[in-house]
Amino acid sequence: MASAILLLASLVTYFTADGNYAIVWTPTIFFSALFLISVLRDIDVAEGDVIIGMSAISSLISGAAVVFYTLDSPLGFLIAISTTVIYPPNIKKREWSKLTMNVANDLVGGCATYLTLHFLNFSIEASSPTVLFKVFLAACAYELVNYTILRVWLLVYGDDWRESMYDLFKSLIEVLPLAVFSGLLGKFYFDFGSMMLVMFVVPLFFGRELAASYARMSETQKSTLKTLTRTLEAKDKYTAGHVERVAKFAKYIGEEFGYGPKRLERLRQAALLHDVGKLIVPSTLLNKPGKLTEEEFKVIQRHEYVTIEILKNIDFLSPIAYVAGGDHNTMDGKKTRKLEPFIVSACDAFDAMTSSRSYRKALSMETAFEELNKKGGKQFHPKVVEALIRAIESRDEHYGDGYETNIVHADAPISGIGSAGLGDLEEAEILRQAQDDKEDVNAMKRSVVRSVVNPDAGVDAHNSSTPTDRQAG
Repeated sequence: MASAILLLASLVTYFTADGNYAIVWTPTIFFSALFLISVLRDIDVAEGDVIIGMSAISSLISGAAVVFYTLDSPLGFLIAISTTVIYPPNIKKREWSKLTMNVANDLVGGCATYLTLHFLNFSIEASSPTVLFKVFLAACAYELVNYTILRVWLLVYGDDWRESMYDLFKSLIEVLPLAVFSGLLGKFYFDFGSMMLVMFVVPLFFGRELAASYARMSETQKSTLKTLTRTLEAKDKYTAGHVERVAKFAKYIGEEFGYGPKRLERLRQAALLHDVGKLIVPSTLLNKPGKLTEEEFKVIQRHEYVTIEILKNIDFLSPIAYVAGGDHNTMDGKKTRKLEPFIVSACDAFDAMTSSRSYRKALSMETAFEELNKKGGKQFHPKVVEALIRAIESRDEHYGDGYETNIVHADAPISGIGSAGLGDLEEAEILRQAQDDKEDVNAMKRSVVRSVVNPDAGVDAHNSSTPTDRQAG
C-alpha cells in the first residue's frame, strides 16, 4: 500500500514540476523550517490502541502553494514539503511504511493544491475575494486528496466509509478556515514584503492548538467512559467485570473482520457501555438467585432501551447508541448493514454463559459455543459466532467452568443448559420438550401393551426412546 502511494506521489510530483527546476531559496528554506517544526511538534491522539499524530501541515500547505506558484518555483514547494520525512516517532520505531505513506500523502495533497491554483489561472493581482475563493478551492483539493488517501489506507483494514465521510466533514470545518487564512498570507507576502513570512507562524500556532484541543477532547471522552464504567462497578461488581470481558471479545471479533482503529475503538466503547442502562435496575434484581417474575423481567428488559437513551444524549457516544443497545437484535430475515450490534450481543451472551451469575454457575466453553451455534441465524449472526469462536481458539484461551478468575457469585447454584445466559428456556420450548417426553412415555406404554397382547412381538429396548435417552436442553 505504501509503495503504491509512493509511486503515485512520484508521478504527481514529476507532472507538477513539469521540467521547471528553478528554486527560490529564501521561501524554500523558510517553509522547510515551518513544515519541519510542524511535524516535530505534532500532537499525539489515541484512537483506541493506535496513536495518531496531528500536525499543522494542512493549514500551511495552501499558503506555501500561493507563494511558490506565484514565484513559479514548484520544485522549491516540493522540497519544502519533503522535509516532513524527518518525523522522529516513525524513525525511532522504524515504521518505514507509515513514514513513506505520510510523506507521499503530503506530497500528493500539496501537488493537488498547486495544480488547482494552476487550473484556476490563479493571480496574486486579482481582487481579495477572488484570491480567497480560489485559495478556498485549492485548500479543499488538498483536504479531499489527503483524506481520500488516508481513508483508503484505513479502509483496507475495514474502516466504515460512513464514519470516513463524517470525519472528513469535521476536518473541513476545522481546518479550512486556517488553510484559507494561510493562503491569504501568501498574497500579503507579495503586497507587503518578506516580513509577512513571519505571519505564517500564526496558522502554525493555531493549527497546533486545534490539534491540542482535539487531544484534550479525546482525554475527556476517555474520562467519561471511565466514569460510567466505574459507576457500574460501584453498583454491581459482576457487571463491571462482565463489560470489560465483552469489550475484549468484541475487539477480538473486530480484528478478525479487519476493522481499522477508529471502528475498533467505537466497537469497544459500545461493548463497554452495553449494560449502562442497568444503572436503573435495582441491585436486588440483578443479583436475584431465583427466577424472575414477569414484572421483574420487564424491569430488567428496560435496561436495553435506557442504554440507548443515555448514550443518545451524550454527543460523542450517540453514534454507538444502537450498537450498545443491540441485545434486542435478532436474525429475523431483515437485511442489516452493520455487524456491530450482533457482535456486542454474541459477546454478551458468551460471557454470560461462561461466568458464574447469581442464578447459575458458569457453563463450559464448549457448551457456550454449542449454544451460540444453535442460535446462529436466529438470535445471533452466524459470521459473528464463527469469528468469536475462531478468535478465542486461535489464541488458545479458555473460559467458563474451571477457568474462571475473580468469581463474584462463587455460591451460585448449578443449573441446566436452559439458563445458559440467554435466559431460561423459552416457554414454548419447555412445553414442546415436556410434550415430547410425554409422547415418548406413551409410546413405551403402547409398546409394552402390544408385547403383552402379542408376546411374539417383544420389545426392542435399544430402539425405544425414553426420556433418559434425550439430550437435556
